[in-house]
Amino acid sequence: MPRILVGLGNPGARYENTRHNIGFVVADRVARSFEIDWSRDGDMDIAATPDGAVVVVKPLTFMNRSGSAVIDIVDRTDAADEDVLVVVDDLDLDLGQLRLRAAGSSGGHNGLKSIIAMLATEGFPRLRLGIGAAPGGADTRDWVLDAFAESEAPLVERVIERATTASVQWLRGESTEHVMSRFNGRVSNPDDTDDCRDDDTDEGPEK
Repeated sequence: MPRILVGLGNPGARYENTRHNIGFVVADRVARSFEIDWSRDGDMDIAATPDGAVVVVKPLTFMNRSGSAVIDIVDRTDAADEDVLVVVDDLDLDLGQLRLRAAGSSGGHNGLKSIIAMLATEGFPRLRLGIGAAPGGADTRDWVLDAFAESEAPLVERVIERATTASVQWLRGESTEHVMSRFNGRVSNPDDTDDCRDDDTDEGPEK
């Protein structure tokens, strides 16, 4: 049975470096880690190992229709719900926070809403990457579709690296619970000279 990673984002150059597309970036890094190439297949880009044990997917349907690509790849591979890991941005987590869960609600995220509707279950793992809430008075839609600030770039890179490592370990067969115990928590900001350690504690309920 394959393990599938789905990185969520929006297709097209306009959205490449936006907060909402961090799932695409992690998917690209994961494919690179496995040295597998992307190919276009209908409404998705797919990269798979020769034995089909690892499949990485980027839906190209725009965020609110991500579920159609996910149900397509699940039907093709007969993958179990628990073998589909969705990587997604999260407004309710501060930038630098990673939170893996084995199941849960959409938390208001349109991509997760679409996947839950198409799979008819909330029982698939998801790795949420905090992007922080929109500053006071800012429109949420504009915020998620804007690029990260230059000052945020070093921390964003560390988040992507950590999320990639967590995803690769999960794809190689580690249990969701084991990956949760290792990677859930806060990634330290490289500019923080007082404490450069990663905080692996998992605080609070799922958003």
